[in-house]
Formats: sequence, structure tokens, C-alpha cells
Amino acid sequence: MDTGVYALGCKHEFDAWQTVEEASCLSAGYRMRTCQKCGEKEYEILEKSGHVFDKSVVLEKESCTEAGTKLAICSLCGISLAQEIPAHGHKFAGGVCTECHTPDPDMGLTFSPVEGGYMVVGGSRDIADLVIPAMHAGLPVVAIGENAFYGDTTLTSVTIPESVRTIGANAFYGCESLANVNFLGSDEWCAYKEGEYQSLIQEEESGWAYQLKNVYAEYEWRKLG
Repeated sequence: MDTGVYALGCKHEFDAWQTVEEASCLSAGYRMRTCQKCGEKEYEILEKSGHVFDKSVVLEKESCTEAGTKLAICSLCGISLAQEIPAHGHKFAGGVCTECHTPDPDMGLTFSPVEGGYMVVGGSRDIADLVIPAMHAGLPVVAIGENAFYGDTTLTSVTIPESVRTIGANAFYGCESLANVNFLGSDEWCAYKEGEYQSLIQEEESGWAYQLKNVYAEYEWRKLG
């Protein structure tokens, strides 16, 4: 089928397109072709490309909590634009951030909601000095669950906040390295098992640790008052 374009009786035979003005990131260009018979010219718009920021130079490195800055560079025109690098957040291991050494507020612990707040049900097994937080997700930490740290031989000390009211049976059983237990606030506790209560008194030599991991390990501890 004849698809030629006729002007003044000419069946045009155009040569190849030639770019007259290159398109840029922000401006359109155009190209042209010419009929080899009559010289008539035909034009076509070349759309602007837009910037391609595929290169960058870091001006200020981001941290766990602070954003950084980079200079993004367009590979087509070379224009540069300052851009924010989002903070990448903490990477906790062993109770501290591996990059900035900020303590993990939750110490790698896992929690379960209970009446009045949260209960600690377990946690990382590579923390020596454990600090139970008083709050989690805006609510108080009121309990340490049964078997929460059962057999954790890495644990050497634990600090328990005043908000904790109960410590489940065997929570620290088998924590052979546990040498120091620090109760914040009141340290008046009793051990409960099978309907019987036993008032607890801190041992002068071994402190609370020996009772919590051995003597009264199988009891549920309840705070008095």
C-alpha cells in the first residue's frame, strides 16, 4: 500500500533523522529530516529526559539516630543536589548497639501483656549484666515470667525495678554465674509454693542471688506491701 506523503506533487523520500538540538534534563530538543527530492523538511520534538541522579558523594555520614547528607549528581548534566540520608537505627546485640554502644533499653528482652502492664518472658542469652526496664511500650513492667532466664549461664547480675511485683518459678533457676541481684525500691519479698508462703531475708554473704537461683528458685516470688 502506498503510504507516501505528497506535497506539491512530490512523493517524499526522507533521509535519516538528524538531531538539531539535543534534549537535556530540563529542556526539549528536536530532530529533522529532509526530502531528498524536493527539500521539504520534517521536524520531531525530543522530550526532555529529566535528571538522573545515579551518582552521589557522602558529605556527612548518617548515624544510628542522626540523618546524614549526600550530594546527588546527575550523570547527564552534572548538576548536584543535597539530599538527606536517613538515620539507620540501632543494631542491638548483647545488650548494646554494635555501632554506637548505646544500651538496649529492652536488653533484648521479650514481653507479654498482662494485667497492669507487661511481663518479661525471656530474652537474649548473651547479656551478663541484665537491667530489667521499668516500662515497656508506655506501660509498667510488673512481672518476670516462669522460666524466663532458666539455665542462662552468661548472666552474672540482674537489676529488677520497683515496678516488678512477681517473679515466676524457675525464672533464674540454673543461672550458675548469677552473683548479684539488685532490687530497686522495696526488697521485701515472700516465696509462694503450693499455698504456702515463706518470708525471704537477704543472705549477708550470698545476697539474693543464691536464693533466687537455688534455694527458692522453684517458688514464685511475690513482693510484700
